[in-house]
This record gives sequence, C-alpha cells and structure tokens, in this order.
Amino acid sequence: MDDNKIIHIPISYKQRKLNQMGEGYVPCEVSSRWIQFPKEANENYIPIDIMTIGENEKPKKICEMIVSKENLIKAINSIKFTNKE
Repeated sequence: MDDNKIIHIPISYKQRKLNQMGEGYVPCEVSSRWIQFPKEANENYIPIDIMTIGENEKPKKICEMIVSKENLIKAINSIKFTNKE
C-alpha cells in the first residue's frame, strides 16, 4: 500500500471513545466514569449501568439503576442552563 495515498483524518479522543463505546454511552466530563443505556428497554423503565474502568483497562460496572422514563425526562427538562457553548 502506498502511504502517500492515505489521508489521515484527525479525530479527538472524545470522539474516538464515543465511536468505540457506541450508542447509549454517556461519559462523565471530569472522570473516567460513564453511564451506559441499553439498546432496548421496557416502555416505562430503563436500566442504566454506572460504569468505570477496571483492571486491565476494561469496562467495569459499578452498579445498575432502574429509572422510570417519565422521571428521567422530567429531571432533564427541569434543568435551567446558565451558559451556552
């Protein structure tokens, strides 16, 4: 393969991690923890895994929470945002 024909597209660590972890991955902005939503869930209740990096740099589940879709949406919608990026 001719290296002169390869076009390297820069990608940030954050975007690379989002691509690697897939849909349902919501990272913490200040630590190595994240929440992981399932691909499928009950209409009313959503299991959410609270994750971190464990031994050998592999994902490790800290705990699981079962939350209602209604309460989750209500909590997100109640946030008053003070700054825009």
